[in-house]
Amino acid sequence: MADFRQLALEYVLADDEAKLTSLAKQAASELQSAAAPTNPVARWVEAVQPWMPGSQGDDEMADGDSPDWTARAKALEFLSRTLDYLGTDVLKPSQIKLLVSFFGAMFDIDHKAGILASATALSRISAMKSFHPTSANDIIQKVCTLKDDFPRQVAKTRLAVFELLKFLVTSPETSKALQSRHGSSASFMSDLIRLCQNERDPANLMVWFEILTYFLREYSPSKEILEEVYNTFKAYFPISLPRTSPTGITPEQLKLSLRACFSSNKDLAPHTFPFLLGKLDQETVSPQMSSLMSLKQSRPVSRSTRTHTTPSPLTLTKFGAA
Repeated sequence: MADFRQLALEYVLADDEAKLTSLAKQAASELQSAAAPTNPVARWVEAVQPWMPGSQGDDEMADGDSPDWTARAKALEFLSRTLDYLGTDVLKPSQIKLLVSFFGAMFDIDHKAGILASATALSRISAMKSFHPTSANDIIQKVCTLKDDFPRQVAKTRLAVFELLKFLVTSPETSKALQSRHGSSASFMSDLIRLCQNERDPANLMVWFEILTYFLREYSPSKEILEEVYNTFKAYFPISLPRTSPTGITPEQLKLSLRACFSSNKDLAPHTFPFLLGKLDQETVSPQMSSLMSLKQSRPVSRSTRTHTTPSPLTLTKFGAA
């Protein structure tokens, strides 16, 4: 029987990538082969307890020093990385529920060290066979407890959170569960907007726009939530990209992603057409070109029966732009 505490300690102290991978694989192998009565999942989670909040006086240790945030993050990474090598059919529903509760709690109690590993772990857990789709709502609510601390996370950590949210909102089973629970009010999306509305990193925006596009295209939002989502992505128009951006995202990719939001739902037309047509009156070329391209992309959605892309006089009159 493998000693999970020893594996966790070695992982926290190790720097070599090959060593880290080996330790995570050993832990995954033990989880898969250990007899059920030995409670392997509980022992595995408890192995990182020495580094968790509360184990050493929480945010202030007895001697007045701050906790070792790096070690705590590394301990949680040990758990998260173990899941990378664990089969999707190994964990039982009760074990999945335990892990959702554990990693979900990190969004509330450990904003300094627990977010990246927890978001990554929950993405992996959400894809497992025993994951119950209704847990998607629980995870989203836990993520939203970050509140104003979310923008303070580094871009890499926020990206892991966005990828988790994308999976929960767009995967067929979890999407169905969210729609069944919330109906047209889709209150979870209002929570996500409050959490993510100030995002500026290009890579993160690509995922955020994809979430919004899918939501508007596949869900059945009420008029109120539709307008709330519209106002969220409208604020980014016209979008540009700093020349020094290290993300690898091109300006055209970012613009196309935002345009997809504008063309995602025909019920947006009374909002998008006046807004985009209004941008044509601006003197600068960039907003004009962005507006024209967005109008072209939005055209098939708002008037699917027509094949041409130039707004007709009827369209312009209808939306007050004649």
